[in-house]
Amino acid sequence: MNEIECWYDTEYDEWERLERHKIEFDITKRFLDDFIKEHSC
Repeated sequence: MNEIECWYDTEYDEWERLERHKIEFDITKRFLDDFIKEHSC
C-alpha cells in the first residue's frame, strides 16, 4: 500500500486532471456541496 500512496503523493496531480475534465470537477463539487450541507451542524 505504501507504494501506491507514495505514487499518488508524488507523481499524480489531481488538480491537473480536474482542470482537463471540467465537467467531472463541476459534478464532484456539486455532490460534495450537497453532502456537506446535509451533514453540517
